[in-house]
Amino acid sequence: MSRDALVVGINTYDRLKCLNAPATDAEAIAQILQQYGEFRVTRLPAVKDKENETIRIGKQTKVSLTQLERAIVQLFKPDGKPPDTALLYFSGHGLRKNLGIQEGYLATSEVNPDAGNWGLSLQWLRRLLQESEVRQQIVILDCCYSGEVLNFAEADPGDRGKGRDRCFIAASRDFEVAFEDINRLLSRTDLFNSDLSNTNLKNAVFIGIKNLTPEQVKAAKNWDKAKYDKDFRIKLGLPAQPAK
Repeated sequence: MSRDALVVGINTYDRLKCLNAPATDAEAIAQILQQYGEFRVTRLPAVKDKENETIRIGKQTKVSLTQLERAIVQLFKPDGKPPDTALLYFSGHGLRKNLGIQEGYLATSEVNPDAGNWGLSLQWLRRLLQESEVRQQIVILDCCYSGEVLNFAEADPGDRGKGRDRCFIAASRDFEVAFEDINRLLSRTDLFNSDLSNTNLKNAVFIGIKNLTPEQVKAAKNWDKAKYDKDFRIKLGLPAQPAK
């Protein structure tokens, strides 16, 4: 059985906040797939590790929309015989465009929403998967709004009886943000309508948060162990100053 994987981890962005975890997480996934899953892995962005002469995910290398599109097409609709199993893993920023029609995107390094450049459309990805001849399709998206790719009801009737399997794993639902590290500083983040249900907020730092309500916070786990502004602590029914 042939197994191909495209593993993408984007840390570097021109106009969005740069991230720390995606490249490291992606490289860990790539190594696991190679060692234990017998996958032929393509890394993006790929750089050569000078210390051991191996290929790894680049932590500071940019990925363009064209590069990502071409790599995904090569995975699910290759020129030659398709693999039995194709796996896409993406870690980076996810964006949601809500102008009449809600759309989710995988953000590439050069995205500029103000100029209409949102990245790779998840609707485009769904259409590509529908047309792909790969029998086992696996998509893992570790980014905000990644649940948009799961809106796949229109694909089901046409695939019945074709022996095709799809597995989708998303870090968040189509309206949710996904945290690179919930323990990092979230200052000046707008969490309007974000669902924090069952999120572990222990040691999270909510300073200067916009559009956050006590109801959102109290739906999470360990919400009382996070750090908040003085005024917001009072709204939560906590002492104005945390115990030392």
